[in-house]
Amino acid sequence: MREISRAALASIVLAGCGGELGSGNSELRPNDYSGARLTVSLSGNNDVVGFHFEVDRVACTAGETYDDFHYEEDVSLDDTSFPGRIDFLDEAPLDEGSDHVGADFFIALDPGCYVVTATPASEITDTGYTASDECSTATSDPLEVVGGYTTETVLLSQCEGDLVGAIDALVVTNTPPTVIPNIENKFNDQCEDVVICAQAWDPDDDRVEFEFEKISGPDFFSISYDDVELVGYEGGNKLWQQCATIVTQDLGDYMVEVRAYDLAYDDSGTEVRFEDYTGEDSHGWVQVPIHTGWKQSDTCIEDDGSYTTTSGSYEGTGDGDPATCDVISDEEFYCSGSYDVDPDVVDFLCDGTDLRGDDLYDECAP
Repeated sequence: MREISRAALASIVLAGCGGELGSGNSELRPNDYSGARLTVSLSGNNDVVGFHFEVDRVACTAGETYDDFHYEEDVSLDDTSFPGRIDFLDEAPLDEGSDHVGADFFIALDPGCYVVTATPASEITDTGYTASDECSTATSDPLEVVGGYTTETVLLSQCEGDLVGAIDALVVTNTPPTVIPNIENKFNDQCEDVVICAQAWDPDDDRVEFEFEKISGPDFFSISYDDVELVGYEGGNKLWQQCATIVTQDLGDYMVEVRAYDLAYDDSGTEVRFEDYTGEDSHGWVQVPIHTGWKQSDTCIEDDGSYTTTSGSYEGTGDGDPATCDVISDEEFYCSGSYDVDPDVVDFLCDGTDLRGDDLYDECAP
């Protein structure tokens, strides 16, 4: 049976919630009381319910010989929080107003030097313990036990803290653009160009995209678009413009809706319409009419129905309507053989010389 000296080692282990892992502080005090340990539990803000203590004998000086000693014991958390107005802990690295969970381990030992290791436990049973996943093991420096005295030390077991995240929500308003149209040749003849130039500005100064859509009337023969251009400023906001050239082939009334969309960027960085990004309408619009009629002189229509306008010469259907708005050559129109002109003039026009219609018929002058 091992002889127990009158010296004892007392260790208080604290489960820390912040700061760096510290080494143990030791101090010799007279042992004027018998050894005891407190083993009731107190839960902290982690998974620790107690500590698994290990004590190992080490050399006090280099080359010292000693008998090997190893001891293990599980101790539950104290029901006292530290420092708790304990004078001894005034010298520990703890703020006097702090409140740390810990466990106290006391063991009587032969004089010599020892190292104490405290492993935080998330579970303690009669058959053993389970190490904590949230707090670290604390190990003391070599502690000297002197006969008749108790060596006290404080170990710190560093635990993981709870991280707090945050939400920063910024909300902004968005207003659709204002669009203004300008139309040239709203009352046009068949196959004549109609030019609609739309200008728009956005109150939030977003980039603008235009759209021209026929919402009523016969089909267009063709429609083409110029590029969107920055043409100035309106009330300090950028003024954008795009022109569309429309060719109408059939007699009738047309309605064109011009829209201006403000633009944003989606999550991939692609430029998209704001309303496609938000799912809510965000565009300005205005409707523009076109009225197409036929007013050319009958003297400008050949027997086969081909005719000319200020826009060019076209194949016809015999009643003056165009079979298509595709422009044909002046030679095809004037040199068909059925046009009532002086043969000498026809010979002059159809020998490859450039056509000069204004020298022949005022009604057909381009």
